[in-house]
Amino acid sequence: MIKGLDGAGIDWDIVVETESDCTIEATVSADLAVHTMLEGTEPPHLERVDHNNSLPKLPAQKVNLYGSGGSKCVVHDSLADMLRCAFRGNEKVKLSAT
Repeated sequence: MIKGLDGAGIDWDIVVETESDCTIEATVSADLAVHTMLEGTEPPHLERVDHNNSLPKLPAQKVNLYGSGGSKCVVHDSLADMLRCAFRGNEKVKLSAT
């Protein structure tokens, strides 16, 4: 994101530097900053900014899912399959408890 802003000649400032999602969300909620997130992962109290293509396109982001490769676990495998389908945009993903 920073490289894209720099490449487009857009001035920017870091308002808050933290590893806490709550701190970032509070800063954005107070209209003190803007923030990037994976599409569809934004909390309901935040809204997308319509920038009319005035901001540079963001690069693709990779999401890694790590799990134990040794033993087979139905819960682990089902959760991994559900997450893969959700990130592919498969709307048929349903949660159920048995």
